[in-house]
Amino acid sequence: MKNFFWFVFFILFGLTSLAYGKSPVWKVCSSNHCIYVAGSVHLLQEGTDLPIAFVAALNNSDHLVLESFNDPNITPKLLPFGEKLSDQLSSEVLLKIDELITRIHFTSKRIIPNEELIKSERSSPEHINIMNGLQATNPYVAMNMISSFKYSMAGYMSNDGVEAIVTKYAKNRKMEILYLEQPYYTYIVMGQMKGYGDNYVLGLINSGFGLNVMPIVVDEWMRGEGAAILQDNLELRNDSPAVYKATVVDRNANWLPQIVNFLKTSKRVFVVVGFSHLINPENGLLESLRKLGYSVEQMP
Repeated sequence: MKNFFWFVFFILFGLTSLAYGKSPVWKVCSSNHCIYVAGSVHLLQEGTDLPIAFVAALNNSDHLVLESFNDPNITPKLLPFGEKLSDQLSSEVLLKIDELITRIHFTSKRIIPNEELIKSERSSPEHINIMNGLQATNPYVAMNMISSFKYSMAGYMSNDGVEAIVTKYAKNRKMEILYLEQPYYTYIVMGQMKGYGDNYVLGLINSGFGLNVMPIVVDEWMRGEGAAILQDNLELRNDSPAVYKATVVDRNANWLPQIVNFLKTSKRVFVVVGFSHLINPENGLLESLRKLGYSVEQMP
């Protein structure tokens, strides 16, 4: 029965790692206990197979640990009371967001617009409602929403991402699911920050949201490599150092002691976080764990 289960799972999720030498999964051990740690890609295209190292990690774990989750019963505070998005962005950058949303509208409908169509669209009730809705968010959330829509147009969906797949598997196995931070953590933290908006928004728009390198990111991730995603991190650090610190450096610092605590227990744990959080050579979790004396072995 156990062999049949493995056969079925391989058929469902593919044998991707057979084509590559390494995977985005690591086995981290103290002197008497081991856990698994994996890097995720939050958005994937439908039908993308997980490397089979995920199967081994899931089958040797009783607890799945993820970054966070969005609780529909919680409304996060995205801005200080009385403020709106236009208080955190210049009028020039707000105009670029307006233009971007207009372009997305015509792209989604496969229409090449002329000036008259653009003018008509920007004065439409639908467009005005979208812009008014964004006013209730902070720059980080606004761009996250726009980015998610652009990626979905290219077929990259969170419903097909690593977290969605492993969560479904964990629930089927009745594994306990734990989280490293409170719901909407980054949304809330970025809502408390000021002065980062213009550079952050322009950096994303000018890079095309990284969409053009996404196939490379996924291909490298499959092999447990991350040159493209590290380049993306470097650009974020250079364009928006405050955002980089809040969303990468500080979060890694918060997660590290929690992962160390798992290593001090006898719990069979599988930790899944964004791939760049693991492999960043400056403050990545894997290098931090090595410096603390734990063995870190990349799985095939």
